Amino acid sequence: MKKISIILLIVLLLILGLWKGLENTRMKQVNKQEKKNENSYENNLNEKESLIEKEKTIAKEYYEKAKQKVENLTLDEKINQMLIVEYSTTNKTNAYGGILFFEDDFENKTEAEVKEMVNSLQNISGIPFLTVVDEEGKSGSKGVVRVSSNKILTKNNEYLQGSSFQNAQTLYKKGGLELVKMDTIQKSKFLYQLGLNVNLGPVADICKEEDYMYDRSVGLDAAGTSEYVKVVIEASKKAQEEGGKVSYCLKHFPGYGSNSDTHIGLSVDDRTYEEIKKDMTSFKVGIEVGAEMIMIGHNIVSSIDNENPASLSVNVNSLLRDKLKFKGIIITDALNMGALDNIQGNKYVKAVLAGNDMLIVTDGIGAHNDVKEGVRNGIIKEVMIDEAVIRILSWKDTKLVY
Repeated sequence: MKKISIILLIVLLLILGLWKGLENTRMKQVNKQEKKNENSYENNLNEKESLIEKEKTIAKEYYEKAKQKVENLTLDEKINQMLIVEYSTTNKTNAYGGILFFEDDFENKTEAEVKEMVNSLQNISGIPFLTVVDEEGKSGSKGVVRVSSNKILTKNNEYLQGSSFQNAQTLYKKGGLELVKMDTIQKSKFLYQLGLNVNLGPVADICKEEDYMYDRSVGLDAAGTSEYVKVVIEASKKAQEEGGKVSYCLKHFPGYGSNSDTHIGLSVDDRTYEEIKKDMTSFKVGIEVGAEMIMIGHNIVSSIDNENPASLSVNVNSLLRDKLKFKGIIITDALNMGALDNIQGNKYVKAVLAGNDMLIVTDGIGAHNDVKEGVRNGIIKEVMIDEAVIRILSWKDTKLVY
């Protein structure tokens, strides 16, 4: 009997020990899960706290409205807001952030037909499109114009604009900065009456006469180019007050310099950072007087980032945001250009990760799907998308009330 009691006691102790071990394991799992939940909560909290602050938007009075709007958008709708798609390649049914027009889109259309082409886009979505052109100005074969190059007809089959707007150098030589100012106001009103609301200019690059970008620049030194940029941005603001609500875009940050044509291939800028810093003066001045949009070029600027084109570089974006305190919209140059043909990895995903708010693309559907896949795979945090779209919508509301 005594032997049986001892055996039962041993069995009981074993059972109690096993139960205690199981309980300890269970508690460890509970604690681990609680810790995991706590970390998850902290991560979510950190993501929420990392949303763009009101003070970091160019139109902070519209911040709350934009933030609320973003909270009610689907991921698809938010990604589309980040895309500026060429008119000729879009299916005309997707509600993108903007549409980019070229010369052929205006060829022999009447003023009424142009307005119908542009305004029909605005019926696709509850959020208005940016309607975008490059109307820098042109003299002879020098310069870039998309609209004023004798393309648009009046109802009497006369050209709406008798001649192209002239380029910066021609204007400056003829009448100095006063003529530049008058030209900007006239251009803004001309574009706005057609329903166009973004002009991808002025060129803020500082170039020498032999440089690729020289003919599109004002052709002055850092101080002179800075004054030119200041006048254009201030004149565009004045035009907005007078009924020409067109935003202007400084390009091509951080400065094109003597680099080759990135439309056809990769270009490496080997200037020192001090040289680059001097040539960024024009962008700094433009920001100080209220520039709303800046385009980043595709040059590899080796003193800032020797691996990535500027448009895909976190370092270049950080320079613009953190050093120059730019609160407006950062856009890439067109992502179908030759400089990006041999990029390793997905260029659309890289462009978002770099910190760009908007991407100029030819293939809107492909760009959308690649960015969405990046979010789904955890490569892109959705909060990055949210921050960009808050900035876009708060800016849109300053001139495209929705």
